Amino acid sequence: MKNKSYIWISFIVLIFGIYSIPKIISRIENNNVVDKTRIDGIRKVVDNDISNENSILKSELNSKIEPSNKITDEDIVNFIGVAILIMIFYGILRLISFFYGIPISKVIRYTSIFIGIVFLIFFVYSIIDAINGNNKANELIKIGPAPKFELTNQDNKKVSNATYDGKVYVIEFFFTSCPTICPKMNQSMLAIEKQFFGNPNFGIASISIDPETDSPKVLKEHAEALGVKSSNWYFLTGDKDYIFNLANKGFSLYAGENSKVSGGFEHSGLFALIDKNGNIRCRKDQYGNPILYYDGLEAKGVKDIQEDIK
Repeated sequence: MKNKSYIWISFIVLIFGIYSIPKIISRIENNNVVDKTRIDGIRKVVDNDISNENSILKSELNSKIEPSNKITDEDIVNFIGVAILIMIFYGILRLISFFYGIPISKVIRYTSIFIGIVFLIFFVYSIIDAINGNNKANELIKIGPAPKFELTNQDNKKVSNATYDGKVYVIEFFFTSCPTICPKMNQSMLAIEKQFFGNPNFGIASISIDPETDSPKVLKEHAEALGVKSSNWYFLTGDKDYIFNLANKGFSLYAGENSKVSGGFEHSGLFALIDKNGNIRCRKDQYGNPILYYDGLEAKGVKDIQEDIK
């Protein structure tokens, strides 16, 4: 009876470890370990700062900070997956016991000890790694709030900075007929998309500086030609003066017309990194100065922004 109790306790610990440890680590990595007092404090700020005429926005913000206790489909799938793994694991132990003539209780006892040690090492290492990741993120410089914008995407739908609320996202200025640096920028952005593909907390905004040519239809064809798969990567167009003002005055990323250059437009090859709170963020250079933006034309710049997106 004692052996059976030991076995079931081991299984329960194993289930808890497999199911809970990744969630704990994820919360630490995403900086989502919050308590009720902190949530109430945020809600008070929201209520005080947003006027009555923006009650819809207030409701949306309150819903974003409300902790969810609902069991999702993902939770159910994870639980079933863990249960199946445990049954397979138990079957393997029974086979070992049968073929080698070792009592099943002894096999499970030593296996459970081994698994416990492995989980402990993994847990400690992951927590340390997550904390180090948070410390590194806190070292990123906050330049200031990104300028607000509202443009039209490749599906002819309105997209604004509010669309990216709660997401980390990257902004670039380009145009589809660019014969010089844009193809390289596109490839760099594809590499970024590939690394974070499927992550609902990440997005990309590619804003055309030639909106007279780059209609939603043209942008959609361009995205398909590139092989873009992410549903959070929007190719944006709109009024030309509005976009130039957004680039030059809003982000301080140069964009302009020049009939003497190939393609008729000039622009930087830099990427802007925006955090979940809508702030432009960047790392420091070797001299301790903020780099402001990331070089989308160099492998180092792409690697740096991929690390800082994390």
